[in-house]
Amino acid sequence: MTSGASTAGIEWAVHARFLRYLATLADGACRIGDGVRTTAEGAFLFPRPVPAGSDVPGLDAAVADAAVSDADRCDGFVEFSGHSGVLNVWLARPGVEAREGRWVLAAEIDRTGTRAAIADLNRTREGPRSTTFDVSLREEAVGVFGGVYEAGQSLAPLVLHHLPRPGRDLDRTHSNEMEKQRWPVAEGLNR
Repeated sequence: MTSGASTAGIEWAVHARFLRYLATLADGACRIGDGVRTTAEGAFLFPRPVPAGSDVPGLDAAVADAAVSDADRCDGFVEFSGHSGVLNVWLARPGVEAREGRWVLAAEIDRTGTRAAIADLNRTREGPRSTTFDVSLREEAVGVFGGVYEAGQSLAPLVLHHLPRPGRDLDRTHSNEMEKQRWPVAEGLNR
């Protein structure tokens, strides 16, 4: 999954089987907003907010040394609906967060802002501008998809796009030193 994203954010196609099913419904619909756009590959790109006074979109100097923080919550929403409203999945402001000793994908799962960890993430690849994770549905999020998928169900891979940090991230190969700079809170997570 490579979109060549020029902004920081989360790129995620949710779950291919779910999207195919939605497309078969007479009233199946997908609505996006608040800056979310789709990629050529069919994934959703949730943009990272632009900090006030930033010269580089998506770059927040306050979190330049911490790759994952509350500032890595993204903007936007995607809503899936069908079956005259019986099917309704709302995912907004997703973020990669450290919880319970591992990385998770958390998002608002309803319009009231209820935030939940919906998937466990397993880091599979890291480059100078992005990190890719395998994604599996968490037990407490089974209801988000109407109980159709079981806990542990593999979902679409997720790519967390980073912007370069001036003077720090040059076009160079990945090194253990760079991993420690980019993921300081990751010591012991998913290893």
